Amino acid sequence: MFEQALESLLRHIQDIVEKHTSSEVLENCSKVLENFCNEEYTIARKCNVARSTLIDRLVEKYKDAYQAFFQEVGHLSCSHQKRSLLAFQKVFSSLMYSKSWEL
Repeated sequence: MFEQALESLLRHIQDIVEKHTSSEVLENCSKVLENFCNEEYTIARKCNVARSTLIDRLVEKYKDAYQAFFQEVGHLSCSHQKRSLLAFQKVFSSLMYSKSWEL
């Protein structure tokens, strides 16, 4: 039951990060993931996998938004694309450079 709740929470965090552009929301999601990935916790490995998956998704979305922005193609307005680019960049940077991330 605990694992199902954890997986559900991690999915919700991923959904929130993918849908929001608010710096505050993205920073809080990043902090939650950083804390969950602490090697002192038994959930760290599962959370690290979720974080890596999220980073992969963000990189894809970032590339798509980047290409759409410079090709001026797509259904999103330019200002929304700019916000999306900046938001993805911010959360991506935050996740990549968190203390618990080992390269």
